Amino acid sequence: MNRRIKDDVARFENMVALELYRSVLSWNDMGYGTFLLHYS
Repeated sequence: MNRRIKDDVARFENMVALELYRSVLSWNDMGYGTFLLHYS
């Protein structure tokens, strides 16, 4: 079963969300503040 996302827009949106999430985790770990990621 192939579960890859074929829609380019959805793939791009997921990539951006993951990069933002990684950045938030890094900023929190480095002590730059307390950051949260919300989606609405």
